[in-house]
Amino acid sequence: MTLNPEGPDARTRLYMLDELQRDLDARELYLSPLLTPSGQLDWPVLLQFALLEGGPAQLAEQLRRRHRLEHLVAPDPPRLRDGAQLLAEGEFNRFYCRGICRRALDERHARVEVYQAREANRVRIADSQLLGSQLDARWLLSELRKSPDVSEAQVPGDPAAGLSVRLPQRAKRSIAA
Repeated sequence: MTLNPEGPDARTRLYMLDELQRDLDARELYLSPLLTPSGQLDWPVLLQFALLEGGPAQLAEQLRRRHRLEHLVAPDPPRLRDGAQLLAEGEFNRFYCRGICRRALDERHARVEVYQAREANRVRIADSQLLGSQLDARWLLSELRKSPDVSEAQVPGDPAAGLSVRLPQRAKRSIAA
């Protein structure tokens, strides 16, 4: 089952694209070691298209079709995961979360809500504690910008966890950053 963040609507996509441009301008765009040399050259354009009008499934399909990955990976043996899907879901969701944080701040929401974007492959205690909570949008944006490895950062975005963020739906418990 693929990750399917809520939306993104046109406004959120603009924030996502702005975050991509920020990474490109700063020469900080994450280039996965799974990408072939030609995959590293194509990655910014493929990602930009996915953020503009596609999604993680289309991004993964482009990586597969163009043979832009070195190999398949197996992060959760014995269940093999497709490297294209893993990379596409992770990066699309990371930019989606960054876009939601930027939008929340512009719309004067101090917090974003963590929700289950898809069924999780694995459930970690830290992930279950985040679910349904509200995080400081400025803090989360900073954390997501700092490191592409969200699995170690204890923030939503790890494709294995299936978590994402959205604009606050209603008052819920908060986790102070």
